[in-house]
Amino acid sequence: MDWSTRRHLTTSAPARIVNFCSALGEFMGKVDWNDLRGEKLVDSDPLAAYNASKRMLSMMTKEMAVRCKGTGVDVFAVHPGFAATNLWHKSLRCYPAARAFNVAEEWFAQHPFYGALPALYALSEPHLQDE
Repeated sequence: MDWSTRRHLTTSAPARIVNFCSALGEFMGKVDWNDLRGEKLVDSDPLAAYNASKRMLSMMTKEMAVRCKGTGVDVFAVHPGFAATNLWHKSLRCYPAARAFNVAEEWFAQHPFYGALPALYALSEPHLQDE
């Protein structure tokens, strides 16, 4: 978030920013400070690139929350859980375990509607203001 966006949000307060983070990315993501765009990983290890991007998004969200504290802009990170989207089908074709992910998705993943609920809650619950 650049300062012009922050200024717009603070003048529109109360406002909320909600980012979809990932528990998998939070724990497995490794940040290469010399390759913040993930250019080295995208072709060689897409899952590592995904995890790194989610880790960086989580870090950015925490920093945004610190910088926006007391401004009327609340910042949240939410985890949608294991939702049945086409993410695994499209991005993990190169992995031998991709079929296992697809089978697990069929049996254990929730409908995307339910994956969206944490974000909707963070955006709309009045009791979360100034949290």
